Amino acid sequence: MLTIVIPVLIGFGAYEIVLKTDGMPQRLGKNYSAVSEIDKKYESIKKMRFNCYDWNIDKCRSGNIEAERKVLLAGDSFASNYWGFADVLAKDANASVDMMVVGNCPLIDTDIKIDWFNTDECLEMKKKAFEYIGSKKYEVVMLGGIWSRSAKLLKDEYYTGLESTIKIIIESGVTPVFIYNHYDAGKWSVYDPLKIDRALCARRHIAFPSVYKSCDIVDGTAALQDSSVIDVMNNLKNKYPELEIVNIYDLQCTNGMCRTEINGYPVYADDDGHITDYASYMFGKEFLEINKNPLK
Repeated sequence: MLTIVIPVLIGFGAYEIVLKTDGMPQRLGKNYSAVSEIDKKYESIKKMRFNCYDWNIDKCRSGNIEAERKVLLAGDSFASNYWGFADVLAKDANASVDMMVVGNCPLIDTDIKIDWFNTDECLEMKKKAFEYIGSKKYEVVMLGGIWSRSAKLLKDEYYTGLESTIKIIIESGVTPVFIYNHYDAGKWSVYDPLKIDRALCARRHIAFPSVYKSCDIVDGTAALQDSSVIDVMNNLKNKYPELEIVNIYDLQCTNGMCRTEINGYPVYADDDGHITDYASYMFGKEFLEINKNPLK
């Protein structure tokens, strides 16, 4: 019995070392070695995104940098997650994208302060974002966030605040694009029944597929949880035809299942439900294969 258990434990121990130190990925097989190579390839983008939290627009630009057509991507850390997605769409539309983000700060026009929502830094960011929008510098504003968490916290204020944001954008002669987010998984998720670390789960499955099951999510609870967000989104679209909707959730979740791996690489980056830069780029490419580009 020990001859079976000990090698397995040693293998799991080596795996944990690889996760923590980025060492010996090739020893976990070619699949995990490929994951490690993608990690390295996208590390610079991850660092660049983190620098955008100080609102320095000049170093937070993606797409075709010199293009005359300009787009603003604004919101919380989940909006930052869509850097790659926006980069793909912007290059296809010959546009550049500036990003303004603050953690826990979707661009919802309300001053109400509840729990984590609307810190002083958040209110300052939103003020600057609305000033940029009013200056007519941008032709398109992409709104990113993990909307289910805001909707649960703000209740009725969610609808009125989001509608106000969209009205401000439209009245400024700018096109609003609402990014309906990926599946909200992880420890702070409103509806993930397990609230487990989907990022770690996927990496374990990739390294040891014969031992760890797939981490893909049965999305039956998602439709129930997100009904309020979907209703708001549809109501606003009916009221404001200029509003464009980009649905990343539908890219990730099909036939009752939400992917936690894409091309053998994790969709999720951490235990809070953020997605990897690789997944963000892949979702952008998948979107353009089946949808019209809202940035054109």
